[in-house]
Amino acid sequence: MPYQQNIPLPTDQGSQSQADLLGNFQALYTLIDENHAIFGDPNEGKHKWVTLPAQLAPPVTAANEVALFAGPSVYTGATELGYRREGNGAIIDFTSANRAIAGWTFLPSGVLLKWGQAATTNAGPDTIAFPVAANIPVFNNVYSMQLTPFEPGALDTNIAVRLLTFTAADFDVWGSDRTIVSNVAMTFNYLAIGD
Repeated sequence: MPYQQNIPLPTDQGSQSQADLLGNFQALYTLIDENHAIFGDPNEGKHKWVTLPAQLAPPVTAANEVALFAGPSVYTGATELGYRREGNGAIIDFTSANRAIAGWTFLPSGVLLKWGQAATTNAGPDTIAFPVAANIPVFNNVYSMQLTPFEPGALDTNIAVRLLTFTAADFDVWGSDRTIVSNVAMTFNYLAIGD
């Protein structure tokens, strides 16, 4: 029996409303039992898990409130968790990611991590652009970068990759010998942190 919001009416007698009241209590029990520890459980009233149905549009937030919701990601197309800042503020899509050799992910704070693999030439310095596509978020700012030489199977090739400059769109690197000034063609991994 569906929940009936307006019972008992002032004119109802208890014997006439009993079935409706019982139906309402059963509907409330079903509602509370969904994803909650039920009456009499030591964890009574606590959530067992949270299920968020996907929203077609992000929720509206007022001043001093935020929203956690599920909705379609503009980057992955899948239903992901989103966080909306107060006062209809920015939306952080914090479970989207591209888990690949050249990939990216958002942290819940909105910080964007991008990583990948690139190469220098022996005529450096070289400019490496961050990958760009409709399904790849772009940096507004880059705060830090780390570079690591990638020479699989080599014990010590005596090479280094040096970061010269970086922007939100690209970075300049130079592959060289670790002990003398020289240009070296090499492969390296990068990790960029920004927003």
